[in-house]
Formats: sequence, structure tokens, C-alpha cells
Amino acid sequence: GIYSGVNTTTPVQVYSKSSSANDTPTATGVTLTAQPAQLLFMLGSNSSGAAVNAVTPPENYTERAERHGTSYGGAYIADRYVTATGATGDVAASLAAASAWVSFLVALNEGSAAAADVPVALLRRRPQQIMDSWR
Repeated sequence: GIYSGVNTTTPVQVYSKSSSANDTPTATGVTLTAQPAQLLFMLGSNSSGAAVNAVTPPENYTERAERHGTSYGGAYIADRYVTATGATGDVAASLAAASAWVSFLVALNEGSAAAADVPVALLRRRPQQIMDSWR
């Protein structure tokens, strides 16, 4: 899987959930108390039957998967590796058109080299495979 080496005892350090309807999906920032961490920005949109066009990733995030449809909106994942503790600030992407959306910002804890860490069960498959299975 793409997110291997995640702490198996406490995989998620902290997360936030936000929702609204506009062209700037924004996840509320979180405060990291341990480092390093992998930040995941995840987005789901409901386009009411109209295809949602391309998502522009948040600044300093790498797009991992983007899926669009004409009857279910879309889903999106981007990530960023962080090596410092503290507040992340809000994280915003851009949609080509306004849509109802829900976003999550999730901080994954890195496992120790001594532990037998395995990928988080939800993320065993590559994000694009997860998106394909939602169809």
C-alpha cells in the first residue's frame, strides 16, 4: 500500500471534518503533537448530477487520487509529509465549479522502526483503487 509504515497502535494522531457548498473546499487545521506525520487532505463533493471538474490541490500537497462522476460528484486525496509539531492552519483546495463538499484533514502517525508496522487497513490499496471501488 502507499501508506506503509503507519503506527498500528495509534494510526491517527488527530483529524478534522468540515463541510460547505462553494468552490474552495477547506479542511479545518489540526495541531500536531508528534512528528513526523503524514497529512491527508480528503474531499468528497456532491455535484447534483453535474460533473465536478478538476480539483487544484492545496498548497504544498501532492495529489494522489481524483475521481469525478456525473451522478455522484467526486472524491479526492492529496497528502503532505510534515516533520514539525504545531498548528497546520486550514488547508484549502479549489474546485472548478461550486459544489456541496465535505473535507477531512487526517494526520497519520509514523510507526517506529522497531515495531512491525503495516499499512492502515483502509489504505492498503492505492488511493485510486479505493476511488474505483466507490463507483
